[in-house]
Amino acid sequence: MANLDAEDQHNYLSWHKGHRRGKIIGGIVVVIFGLLFLLREANVPIHKDLLSWQTILIAIGVIGLVKHKFKKIGGYILILLGGLFLFKEWYPDMINVKFIWPVLIIFFGLGMIFKKHNPNRFKGRDWKNFKEKRNFMRQELENLETISPDDFIDSVSVFSGIKKNVVSKSFKGADVVTIFGGSEINLLQADFVDKAVIDVTCIFGGMTLTIPANWQVKSELTSIFGGIEDKSNKETSNLEVGEKILILKGTCLFGGIEINNFA
Repeated sequence: MANLDAEDQHNYLSWHKGHRRGKIIGGIVVVIFGLLFLLREANVPIHKDLLSWQTILIAIGVIGLVKHKFKKIGGYILILLGGLFLFKEWYPDMINVKFIWPVLIIFFGLGMIFKKHNPNRFKGRDWKNFKEKRNFMRQELENLETISPDDFIDSVSVFSGIKKNVVSKSFKGADVVTIFGGSEINLLQADFVDKAVIDVTCIFGGMTLTIPANWQVKSELTSIFGGIEDKSNKETSNLEVGEKILILKGTCLFGGIEINNFA
């Protein structure tokens, strides 16, 4: 871990947890479809739409969104596509199929416009360099399972609220998704070396971040009809070179982030 910077550690840990989360959700969905199929074969009345290709498409979209913390447009497109064709089955006279694909193309274009560009995605000059770096990261983090769950916070809040009190002295960062909900992350008892990264997706929701007074916050957030309110006490934060830096990344859409600190 010592040979990787804070952003590399965060990116790999985030990918690892997202991959595991996707496997769990995917497995649950497959089991549910299997049970429904078994019931149908046993002549138990099952609504035909529960095993339709439209429902499967929606399920795949949901799995993709959960895996990627609601940040990939592909999942939304699959849900929209499955939902539209399912609605067409229910109300054949209300939706004209020829309008579905233009709407999806527009939706995809909007996703391209608002997608945040990550200049560090490929630090190498070519694919070979990227693969070498990826393999190096895997070797450095081969003992990833030894990291405490409290060292890296993975929080998803949808139509609900979540509170996290972090006490890890080896804090590796966090992924926080808040959609129509609220998240409170308290880091007063936490500590880290040099830098740590928190990736935030805040859509029609809010997040409150409480940090120690000697931490510096560097914001790289993309804010669209949202904002960050820094209520930290600047007078008590006499930061010097070498102080701890907390980097905020991600997107805030119709949401707000509040930052507090205490001496």
